[in-house]
Amino acid sequence: MLSFLPYNEPKGSYVTTPTKSQKEVTLQKVVDAISSLSVKVDNFGNQHASLERIEFDDDDVRKSILAMREASNVRQLANVAEFFEFFYDEEAETSILRCLPCFKLHLAARPTISSLSPFEAHRIINTTSNGTLGGGIIFKQDTTRQLIEGHNQVWFRQRKSSIDHLFLMGEGSTVHQKAMKAYQQEMKILRKKTSATTYIFRAVIIDLKLRAAARHFETLISFLSCCSVDVGAIGHSRNNFNDILYYLEKTANARINVWLNYPLPSTQLPPYIWATVDKGTPSRTTNQAILVVARDETGVPSPIPVASPGVYSELERCARRATYQIN
Repeated sequence: MLSFLPYNEPKGSYVTTPTKSQKEVTLQKVVDAISSLSVKVDNFGNQHASLERIEFDDDDVRKSILAMREASNVRQLANVAEFFEFFYDEEAETSILRCLPCFKLHLAARPTISSLSPFEAHRIINTTSNGTLGGGIIFKQDTTRQLIEGHNQVWFRQRKSSIDHLFLMGEGSTVHQKAMKAYQQEMKILRKKTSATTYIFRAVIIDLKLRAAARHFETLISFLSCCSVDVGAIGHSRNNFNDILYYLEKTANARINVWLNYPLPSTQLPPYIWATVDKGTPSRTTNQAILVVARDETGVPSPIPVASPGVYSELERCARRATYQIN
């Protein structure tokens, strides 16, 4: 303890060799100094842990980090990590890796770059350097090949740098923290909109099953709202019913198209289909129904209603009815 005492020169003395003062050092001061140092170390550790916990507590970030640790190259990293994007230029064999939430901050500041390619946007954001993960890092040909190949020091360093970026460690941590908060808020709003739209579409489907011709649509929406279901603030009028039906029809047609073109396990070919049309009657302007029948993977035929188009005009219908009555 005495070997670390401060040097003090005696007052009124011309001695050039300093002497050690024992007046300012006590055991209590040493204990206080050690306690103060311990508190500083603990605060530093807590500060680092808090930065890590800010992001790691988020389930999406946690899953991304765990998956990134298992990635063996940059392509796998971009596939498993929700917050990173990887772009590859086949002609120049160069690439760009960027953090999506951080890039959205740049996009909010410069909306015009949304219409540009990733490489064009990079040249605008990073005019004098290779860039950062926030605005995108551009890699040259040799580095790109090593990142795509994986299992080398270049890839390991870049993977660690990407994980540290999500952990709010290193350069750009403050910007990334701000970007993550904005990104999570945006995703929260998007999930809320999606949930409200889903309930509105379900109300339309129930109204169709009731065969009520949209008369109960607004009542169903009011019922959902009374049950504390989030149905949003728009799209509640029956005037939107036809538009919702249009999107439902497009979705159903797309799924039927996928199903009809999916190869059967037995033949490895799409299922055989045929059409059937019921007869027309003189008292109706349309056929009874047009059905497309397809067999599923078990061979069971499944009829699909397609349409009920008109086959007679009003004049032709009246003429055929008159002819039928005369006969």
